[in-house]
Amino acid sequence: MRAPTSATIGVVCVLGFLSGGALGAQSFHGNHLRDTWDFTLSGASVILSSDLRVDGDQQQGTTIDLESILGLEKDKFQPRLAATWRPGRRHELEVGYQFVRRNASQVLTRDIVFRDSTYQVGRSVHTTFDSDQLFLNYRFALWSTENAQAGLGIGIGALFIDATLDALVAGSNNAVQFSAGRSYTAPTGSIGGFGKWAFGSQSILSVDLRAIQADVSDLSAKVWEGGASYRYYFTPMFGGELGYGISDFDVDVKHQRAGRDVETKLKYSLQNLRFGLVIALM
Repeated sequence: MRAPTSATIGVVCVLGFLSGGALGAQSFHGNHLRDTWDFTLSGASVILSSDLRVDGDQQQGTTIDLESILGLEKDKFQPRLAATWRPGRRHELEVGYQFVRRNASQVLTRDIVFRDSTYQVGRSVHTTFDSDQLFLNYRFALWSTENAQAGLGIGIGALFIDATLDALVAGSNNAVQFSAGRSYTAPTGSIGGFGKWAFGSQSILSVDLRAIQADVSDLSAKVWEGGASYRYYFTPMFGGELGYGISDFDVDVKHQRAGRDVETKLKYSLQNLRFGLVIALM
């Protein structure tokens, strides 16, 4: 079944908010800026761009555009989970998980090297590329009023990379002649700021922007992340969220083997346009 397009999701979001407005016509007291807990279950249209190079012990790998060369989907509908805890007026801790699972079969239009395996032009290959993202964001409100907050945002997390490239036997759709893979957990982090505004008792707008560049041991990384979300609460406990987020990673993992550098390089961009259900506990 084909994944919903971003336009379809947008229409669903608008209809959801309009119907929610009719249900939530009553006036709530206060607002939801400082709910102790909230939980969000979202469906996200994930838009992806990935370049990957994996060296082998004997030879340098090819930089592969995973979408163009290996036929992986550029956008896919995936689940996203998040939970937020606010232990005090100025503190907020958010943890979440974005699923990203893709696979595709393709006939190669050029030779590529993945680890120490060479896949020649005309070869049918099957690719599995999972890149789930775990995120943990801490926000401290330097400025806080009854209806607005702004301050410092710190994000840490991990990108779980699991890539496998199977060379298929000619004339067969399933038989694997040989295979190569690479799994790696790339730690991520960023620092920046955030802002949140309550409009009345039922609407909240949030914005985040963070970035970092770091060189630690065998890891070099450039990361920037941003996003915005709008929440409308139909009742004091239940609401809907329309959100957009982007994460951009440039990661280089380097090892020394037999007197030479062996590298795994990943340039990876993930955008998500999401609509979800929010459950708030005051």
